[in-house]
Amino acid sequence: MYQVDNINGWDTDYFHTLMGEKRIISSKEAKDIREKLMDSGALPPLDNNFDWAMLCIGYCFAKGFTESSHRLIPAPTGKGGIEIPSFQTCFQDYSRLWLALLSETLFRLNPDKAVTKDDLYTLIQTLWHTGAVELDSFWEGCKRFKPDSDLEARQAFLNELTELAVKNAGKAHFTDGLADTDSEVLSENREQYLRGAFQRLGIPVRELNFSHAGARYDIYRLRLSKYADLEKYHQGLCSELGIKENALHIVPCYNNESHAYDVKLLRPEKQWHKLGATKFAEALEGYDQDYILPVCVGIDEYGKAHFEDLAAAPHLLVGGTTGSGKSVFLRTMLRSLFDLCKGQDKLDVAILDPKKVDYLVFEKEEDLWEERILDDYDEMYQFLVDSVNESEQRYSLMKQYGAQKISQLPLSVRPRYRVIVVDELANLKKQHNGIEKQLMMLAEKARASGIHLILATQRPDAQTLDGTLRSNLPVRIALSVQKSTESKIILDETGAEKLLGKGDHLVKWNNGSPYFMHGFDI
Repeated sequence: MYQVDNINGWDTDYFHTLMGEKRIISSKEAKDIREKLMDSGALPPLDNNFDWAMLCIGYCFAKGFTESSHRLIPAPTGKGGIEIPSFQTCFQDYSRLWLALLSETLFRLNPDKAVTKDDLYTLIQTLWHTGAVELDSFWEGCKRFKPDSDLEARQAFLNELTELAVKNAGKAHFTDGLADTDSEVLSENREQYLRGAFQRLGIPVRELNFSHAGARYDIYRLRLSKYADLEKYHQGLCSELGIKENALHIVPCYNNESHAYDVKLLRPEKQWHKLGATKFAEALEGYDQDYILPVCVGIDEYGKAHFEDLAAAPHLLVGGTTGSGKSVFLRTMLRSLFDLCKGQDKLDVAILDPKKVDYLVFEKEEDLWEERILDDYDEMYQFLVDSVNESEQRYSLMKQYGAQKISQLPLSVRPRYRVIVVDELANLKKQHNGIEKQLMMLAEKARASGIHLILATQRPDAQTLDGTLRSNLPVRIALSVQKSTESKIILDETGAEKLLGKGDHLVKWNNGSPYFMHGFDI
């Protein structure tokens, strides 16, 4: 609550005092960012200072920065910022609504303090500064994702602002940045429809409730009165519901609750939520782990991006049929690796791609090996031979220093991590007989020397991936495949044949249990 200089301790007209003549002043940095964004074309010309102030402050609320004081960036002291003469000038016709929202935020951030008018205006200045800094950070991220097109970078930036404007104009309500009101209402209405399908098949349903509207699937919590083998009912349920078999997934809940499951029911495609460059930028912005070689492996149904450490892998197999989204997934993973390792001088990424076109976006990356993509088969073979020799030299160096892995070597002698990406393994093996042997040697020996393989194929068969090679690739990522036998080649178990496609995939990291992810579309 506010500290009021009144014997009664309250004042019904205090809002007049709060909105009275007191200037709202931005940081100089917020002023400079406004000019930068307008000069670059990311923002249209803003005729009024209050437009920029409300954009920055509104961005903080829309992105959830106001949920915790730790997410806010205090405005530095100093002159040179933008001045707005009063609260009402800043917030125009919605001054009283803004006062209520800002006051509620101020009380929540200071639960044990009687706050003052000065505290309110400090909060406004902090939100203005935080919003400006975060908008600038997001703009820089858009430029990194679209380095060859200023227009596409501006479109990604403005799309983010448009989506947030729609969301906060009452036209949509998002949960975890994913679910809108219309789809959530539809999801709840389908609850009875789903329960009826279970009951008609004699499945002992004790409880079935709508839980969450995800990116593509509605999630329902199912509790049975006794155990039932739901896998046997899958085809019957899909027939009852009139849907394809990959539109329904039922997975156990390992929460110490008996007979509990999550039922995932696919929504119509027009109700899916976009997982494009904007969402990917947010994912990288929210990365907060301390991995050596961080890679983003996708986003789950609840809107949370997942990262893994390639340095702990150490080798990775990606498989999926034509059109499953394999190349897009690889580009997403590489983009996260390049961006999260930028400026650390610890990484070389070699991309072996005869087509070359799929990875042109990375040609200017500072951590790309020799700043080019390898597209000649003989050159690829020689590079792999050199990498095998490099691995041997690294082991000799590690032996000299008594190190078990290169991260234990002194920085003065530590070599750069090397990531080798092979886009289509079957074609590479077919074009050069010696390549398979070199890959096998790297897979078997290079795991502790900081040389890591990412092998991808759209032909997951025993001829392309023999048992010896697969046994040395402990990380498996399967996009959609046509047959269960292909899923077994990639994951050593079925499941990928039931995937929807369009970037959906299963991640099996270091021989653990597979988990489901959506792929970003960038």
